[in-house]
Amino acid sequence: MYEMLVVRLTLAIAFGLFLISPTQAQSQSIIDAIEKLDESRDASCKASSSSLSSLIRLLEASANSNGNVSDIAEGIRALAVEDFWVSEDQRESLRALTSIGATIPAVGPILAEAQASAMGELKSIVFQHLHDPIQMIESLDSLAEVNASLERSNPYYVAEIKLTLAEYLSDYSFRSIDASGWPLPLSSEERGSTTSVEDPASLAQELLARSIVLYEDLAEFYSREYRSAKIFSRDIGMDFRYQAALLKYVVGDPSWGISLASLAIDASDADLFGSFQPAPHVFVYGFLLPPRIAELEVSSDGSVADCGPNNSPSVGVNNVSVGPAVKRFYNPVQLSVYTCTILRNTREFPSLLSLSSALSRFNNADYRIVLGHFEGQKVRFSRSSRDQLKSDALELVSKIASVELSEGYYEVDRECVPDNVSELVGPPELSLGEQVVGENDGYLYFGNRLNYVDATRLLEALSEFRLLRESYLIRPRI
Repeated sequence: MYEMLVVRLTLAIAFGLFLISPTQAQSQSIIDAIEKLDESRDASCKASSSSLSSLIRLLEASANSNGNVSDIAEGIRALAVEDFWVSEDQRESLRALTSIGATIPAVGPILAEAQASAMGELKSIVFQHLHDPIQMIESLDSLAEVNASLERSNPYYVAEIKLTLAEYLSDYSFRSIDASGWPLPLSSEERGSTTSVEDPASLAQELLARSIVLYEDLAEFYSREYRSAKIFSRDIGMDFRYQAALLKYVVGDPSWGISLASLAIDASDADLFGSFQPAPHVFVYGFLLPPRIAELEVSSDGSVADCGPNNSPSVGVNNVSVGPAVKRFYNPVQLSVYTCTILRNTREFPSLLSLSSALSRFNNADYRIVLGHFEGQKVRFSRSSRDQLKSDALELVSKIASVELSEGYYEVDRECVPDNVSELVGPPELSLGEQVVGENDGYLYFGNRLNYVDATRLLEALSEFRLLRESYLIRPRI
């Protein structure tokens, strides 16, 4: 009887193990490895070299055997937040990470953060040369070149190195401009004949010029990746194009106007309202506020009592005071035209803060109020025909014509408006319109180029009418 029980139990265990796929086993192993990594931390919150090596080996094995990408990405994230990590064999670990990126390109961006966190890599170099821009350029240029030449290089790590250098050079220059009180745009009269730390004006302009080149290279790279790899949900290359245009203005490069016009034209190529697909946007952390200058965050006595996510050593942000952090997505067509208008009509700005503050007053004015969707002559969820809805809506919207709009709009400088974007900028309109989004489908809307405040007030007024009770706001999708 006892022998039979043992045999049955053995068979049950074997059968249970047979049901666990290699992928499931690897996923569990990655989770266990992350837990062991956390358990291995010493008094300074540093994970042990052996736990780091074990995790990286598991990640590479899982990648090579078509493991679960989400679990692999989770393991890489755990590694990415481990600043200045050191494994048992650093070179082998970095090779393994490069191999993972080549096998699973989708994890390339987060993998770049893990590579940057390794001892001797990007973050280490930034700390080492924090106050020496010339040495920073040489070191990061060399690091980018070495990684780009690898047989299975991670292009996102190379891009991360370039982005860090661009942001550092901008930040260093902004600090010089801020400390010296130079008005903007900078003039050639402030430049000396040499580029050195002894000539801060000339150095600032040279560093910003290099930053512009880097941002333009990054814009091209990320736009190309967006179009081909489809890893990103939007084209972040536009963010860098806008930043480059602003820096061109700061250094006195007259091509800033061409750069802004080009950005507006390219963004307008997308059908901002004739499709429900995401439209181009520019994300602005803060106008003239791109840098992520490194700063180690530890307690005053140099120790860390808690290894939680809020207290572990990390690279934080220490920006020069050049304006507020707005952290918003903007309509690139309207933002470009507004920026051009402000820059063209202001002789000079007394400081970086005044320039940043002027730009930060911009708000999107691209809202419409959708009154109903139509398919041919049929209107969804309504007994009215398309023509009848239009006729009834025209009568109703006339009753709110007296609603006063806010003053949150700007007068456009027509020299800043490329020919094919004129319909997307300008004063708000209170009129009915139809937008076709298919062969004979679309929606009836009221209002055009409205800001959020006015669009909300008008929507509340229209919703009082029974026919228009289901109306809602719409703007280009992010």
